[in-house]
Amino acid sequence: MSEQKIDQAEALKILNNPVKYITELKEKHQEEIEQLRKKIEQEIREAVEKEFQEKFSLHEKDTPIPQNQLNEPKKTESESESETFFFQEKISKLNFVSNQDIEMLFSELIEKQRRDNGFVLTMVRGLHGTGKTLSCQYYAFKNNLPFLRVDCSTIRDAEKWFGERHLKDGQTSFTPSVLVNFLEKGNCTIVLDEINRVQDISILNPLLPLFDFSGKVHVAPLRRDVKMGKNIAVFMTLNEGSSYTGVTDYLDSALADRVNYSVMFDYPTPEKEKDIVKAEVPGIDEKMLDILVEVANAVRNNAKENKFGIRKTTWSIRNTINAARGLVYTGNNPQSLKYTILNFFKKVDGSNEDLQVVSGALLGKIGEGIK
Repeated sequence: MSEQKIDQAEALKILNNPVKYITELKEKHQEEIEQLRKKIEQEIREAVEKEFQEKFSLHEKDTPIPQNQLNEPKKTESESESETFFFQEKISKLNFVSNQDIEMLFSELIEKQRRDNGFVLTMVRGLHGTGKTLSCQYYAFKNNLPFLRVDCSTIRDAEKWFGERHLKDGQTSFTPSVLVNFLEKGNCTIVLDEINRVQDISILNPLLPLFDFSGKVHVAPLRRDVKMGKNIAVFMTLNEGSSYTGVTDYLDSALADRVNYSVMFDYPTPEKEKDIVKAEVPGIDEKMLDILVEVANAVRNNAKENKFGIRKTTWSIRNTINAARGLVYTGNNPQSLKYTILNFFKKVDGSNEDLQVVSGALLGKIGEGIK
């Protein structure tokens, strides 16, 4: 074992203050040890990061999706689950009975702002079955735009707006959603359908930066920003009131502040409703249609005035269309109305005030055939 030689000056330093010398010696070695520890940690971190990137192919996600893949994204097995949230279609035929107010809103306001500013956000409010979603489809059809409907009731966490995590063969990847594809391509119509049915108001937070002046949001799993394309019309449909589940009666004020236009849908006039039903069910008997629409409006008026207990269950335009189809299918057999109308007003708890009002009105017009 070799001996370490100490010169005279070093020896005097040890003799004069041995405690100080030992302390300095410890600090010197401690600093060397700390530098070595940091070096090892950095090497481990770099190795893990390299292996992680190679394993999960995250570097590929930093590259924007090619434009030719945005219009009709290639579907893979891993995308099948996320596809259940998003419904894209090219609308080539649509039965929609418009009116002057809707035409003005679409042509003079929404369409001009979409083209001038590159983006427009419209809130479509009202009761169910009044044509909110159908009117958005009509806008896409009228302007020959690709159409995407997002079922907001299925968005259970904020990340699902932008994609899905998938595990296959021991590897995890994040597949961008169809919504991301539409947003980045632009020149389209997007409907956030029944936005009040999200599980929690905080799920809407990632949409805020998309819909403000920045027009982009950072998506951590993609390791990049999602940026809004040009000429996008976004509609948010909202069922308002205590009869509906989810976020009712209000939206987050920050999101509502980003809305450019708000339109309230109510049930149409009797004559307009007849036109709608005849467009959907061409073979409906005129007399039977008159009865259906008359009773439907009576039920709605009772619901508005809170009469006869009719509050949560009312008669939508969809109900009228379904009732008309049932009559056509059965050769105007009134018994079909039991299944297309009456059973929807029957309560499991036995409180059938609503049912009595509706069945009484129909019996007075049609007769005993629906008992």
